[in-house]
Amino acid sequence: MKIVACALLSVLVSLQVACQPSADDAKPVEPKPELASKEPVQAPEGDKQGPELMAGLRNMALTMTPDQLNVTVPATGRGVWGSVTDFGTPQGTATLVTFLDGSTSLYYSTGGGIIGSGDSSDDVLKVSQDLLAELDSCTAQMEARPPQKLPAADFVRFYAHTRDGLLSTAEIPEADLQSSEHPLFSCYAAAQHVLTQVLKTSGKK
Repeated sequence: MKIVACALLSVLVSLQVACQPSADDAKPVEPKPELASKEPVQAPEGDKQGPELMAGLRNMALTMTPDQLNVTVPATGRGVWGSVTDFGTPQGTATLVTFLDGSTSLYYSTGGGIIGSGDSSDDVLKVSQDLLAELDSCTAQMEARPPQKLPAADFVRFYAHTRDGLLSTAEIPEADLQSSEHPLFSCYAAAQHVLTQVLKTSGKK
């Protein structure tokens, strides 16, 4: 994902977004999000390509193939090799992306994000792998769908790249997912753990 993302970023060079090759070089993409709320921060006034770039990266994550990532699809379960989770807020959408090759990123619909956290942090890598493993058990709640529009405020949508293609849930109220009785609670909790580590690694403590 890091290689493919950098290729797209080189085309859209007017917004300066850096991939993270190492822990020393890891820097969050501006504008920086606030840790406590995971709410997007608006791109600088007049910057129209920040949101467009993030939308392009989200679309790329949703249409990625195993060959493009050079990953081997797991032979067990549904063969989950990637995930995209959209968190809707009143200010916009935070999109969490994880892949089996270790790539983990966070995109904001208002512009900005954090790219390549899994490449620079073992903690992010571990919880990202945990999320992919957990999603395998949550695919029973998903259906084959093409990429959907961003969810409404306070709703969440899960996507899973599987052996059989892209699966996703409907939009789910986030309040419902916070109940341990919800069938997708374990995946929601796993995604929250990834969010926490991504933001922590970016320096937003």
